[in-house]
Amino acid sequence: MSWQTRLWIEGYDSRLVPRVPFEIRRPSADLDRVQFLHFPESGPKSMLVAPDERKGASPPASTGVALGSGTESPDEVLALVEAIPFRPGWLLFNRSFSANWPRGALVHSTPAEIAWPFELTLAGGKPDEMAYVQGPLDGKGPAPARLVADGMRIALQGTLAGADGPVDWFELEYFVAGEPWRQRRYWVYCDEGTFLVTAQAMLTNRETMFRMSDELAISLRKRLPE
Repeated sequence: MSWQTRLWIEGYDSRLVPRVPFEIRRPSADLDRVQFLHFPESGPKSMLVAPDERKGASPPASTGVALGSGTESPDEVLALVEAIPFRPGWLLFNRSFSANWPRGALVHSTPAEIAWPFELTLAGGKPDEMAYVQGPLDGKGPAPARLVADGMRIALQGTLAGADGPVDWFELEYFVAGEPWRQRRYWVYCDEGTFLVTAQAMLTNRETMFRMSDELAISLRKRLPE
C-alpha cells in the first residue's frame, strides 16, 4: 500500500483504507460500527461498516456495509478493502506504527504537507483540541525543555507502562485568549527512535482528552517492514 500510507484501520475481518480527505467515527457507544465520511468536491460521501460482534461466533459473519445518501458504491468512500484474519476491535495503522483507536475519538485526515498522518478530536470540541503522533524521530526525540514555549509551565509529569516499554510524559498549562488549556507530550521509545504523541485541550475537556491520548500513547507500537 505504498500509495496510501498515512492512515488505515484494521479490525474484525477487514483492512479499510479511506479516501482523503476523510473523517472516521464510531457513532454508537455500545456497538463497534464505523462511519466513514469522504469529502470530494462533488459533495460528501458516507458509508457505515457493521462487523459481526457476537462473542464466540464461529465462523463470524462477514462485515456488512450501508451506503449513505448520495453514495452509490463503497469505492466512493474507501480506496482499498482487504480481507484479514478475524480479530475483534479496531486498530489505527500507518506505515510506521499501529495503535488503539480510543473510544469516542474522531479520526481526521491531514494534508500531505502536515508532519503527522492524522488527528484525533473530540465530538463538539474546539478546532485546536486534538491528539496526534509524530515519528519515529531520531534517538530519544526532542528534549523536554525545547517543547516548553513562552507562557507555558510544566504542571505534571510521569511515566506510563506502554506496549513495548515505559512512556514518559509531561503536562503543560497555558492560556489561549484568557482560557486555560492543557497540553501533554509523550515519548514512546522504540528500537531505532522515538514517537512523540501530543494532545491538547481546554481545561474543561482535559480529562476526556488525556484519557484518550494516554490510551493512544501506551498502545502505540512501531510496525516492522512488510
